[in-house]
Amino acid sequence: MRPINNNIPENFVSFLNAKLLKEKEFDVKCNAFYSTLLKDNHKATVTHDFEKNSNSSNYTYIAPTQQLAIDWIFENFNLLITIVPDNDSQYKLLLRTYTAIIWKFSNGINVQPTILRLDNKDIAFFVNPEKAKEAAITYALTNLKDEFGLK
Repeated sequence: MRPINNNIPENFVSFLNAKLLKEKEFDVKCNAFYSTLLKDNHKATVTHDFEKNSNSSNYTYIAPTQQLAIDWIFENFNLLITIVPDNDSQYKLLLRTYTAIIWKFSNGINVQPTILRLDNKDIAFFVNPEKAKEAAITYALTNLKDEFGLK
């Protein structure tokens, strides 16, 4: 029997995505934040002091887990981010890759999936699900208006 791996970290959104989430009015209490007042503002600080952990300051950015950000984007913008392993990747013999797909829903009906692409030519392959999630969150938040017709 294969041993169970319980050493799995929480994957917080990047500093860039924390800033984008704040611009879109994300204000869910979380265990981590970024602060531009700290020397290393690109590393999430984990805290259990929720009073300090809000987007009300000009210097702090809430850092939710990637999954919480994905859930919030779905709840507020009807965009469902999914990550799928690639079986047809040209790199499949060397390493497993993943693709991010963003599904837009309107009145409960899927309108059209958006598959993340590089230079509008090739499907973007990511080396792990976390990188795929991060790219999809960035793409969704920066393209709400142009790509998805949302605010």
